[in-house]
Amino acid sequence: MGVQLYTKSNSNYYFLFTLCIILMFLFLPDKLLSKDIEFPLIQSFTYFPYSENYLLTKDAFGVGLDIYHSNIYTFNNSEKIMNDFALTSITAGLRYGLLNNLTAELFIKYSVINGGIMDMFIEDFHSFFGYSDHNRPDNPRHDVNYYNNDFFLYNKDNGTMSPIVFSLLKNIYSKNNLNFKARIGIGIPLETKPGLTSDKLFLTSGIICSYKTKNLKIDFLNYISWFKKPEWILNEELKNKIYFSELRFKYKIIIIGFIIKTSPFIIGDLSRNAHQIQLGLRINDNIELLLLEDFTPFVTTPDISFNLRIKIK
Repeated sequence: MGVQLYTKSNSNYYFLFTLCIILMFLFLPDKLLSKDIEFPLIQSFTYFPYSENYLLTKDAFGVGLDIYHSNIYTFNNSEKIMNDFALTSITAGLRYGLLNNLTAELFIKYSVINGGIMDMFIEDFHSFFGYSDHNRPDNPRHDVNYYNNDFFLYNKDNGTMSPIVFSLLKNIYSKNNLNFKARIGIGIPLETKPGLTSDKLFLTSGIICSYKTKNLKIDFLNYISWFKKPEWILNEELKNKIYFSELRFKYKIIIIGFIIKTSPFIIGDLSRNAHQIQLGLRINDNIELLLLEDFTPFVTTPDISFNLRIKIK
C-alpha cells in the first residue's frame, strides 16, 4: 500500500505494463468499465468517468452507477503537501442510442472527502506484515487533513459536484470479434473548489480496442484529456493534458485490470505518474465489485479503493 511521497524510476513499471499488454493480447478477449484513479487533486483538473464501452441500439437507454470508497494518505513535508482523508464518490451514467453505431452519454459525479473508516485496518495491516507505518500514528485517525502549500486547506468533510461530462461513443472498425471505438467528451464545470474541482472546461478523446471470446474478454483503452489551469492554482506550472491508459481482463467472473495515468504537475513529487491494479468479481451481469491497489511511487493514487459498479439497465 502506498503512503509517503518519494522519487523513484518508473521504468520497471512501464515495462511490466507493456509486458502485460503483449501477453494478454495473445489471448485477445463489450460491457466493461473504464476506471479512473480516485485522487481529488488530479481529478480536479479533469477526470475519466466513462462507464460502459459498448454501443446501444438506436433509441435504447442505459443507466449505471459507480460507487467508490478510497483511503488516501500521501504527504511531503518539505513541499507542504498532505493528503490524509477518505474519498467517497458516486457517478451516475446515462446513455442513449442515437444510432446503432453512435451512443450519447451523460455522466454526473458527486464526491465527499471525509474521515473514513479504514485507518485502523490499514495500520493493523502494515503492522501485521511488518510494513512501515510512514508516520500514520502521528495523524489522528478518521480526520480530514488535506492541504497543498497556500492553494487550499481542508480539515473537515467537504462535498463537491464534478463537471458534468457529455460524450459520444462511436464504432470505427469491426471485424469478427475485434472492435475499435472512438469516444469524445467535454466536461462542463458546475462549481469551483480549490483542490476538488475546477472552473474550466476540459476536452477528452480516446480509442477503445475490444476483443471478445465466449469466456475471455479484454478492453484496451487510451485517452488524452486537455484542460486549462484553474484560478486557484495559477502560480503552479502545469501541463495542459493528462494521459490515461487501461488494460482490463475478464475471464468468466474474474476481473483483472491495470491503469497508468500521467500527472499534470511538472516538478516535485506530485509530478510522478499513477499506477494501479484492479482485482474483482462479476457478481452477475449487473453488478461488479473491485479492489484497487496502487503501485509505487504511491504519490497520486489512493492507498486502497473499493469500487461497486451497478448496471441498472
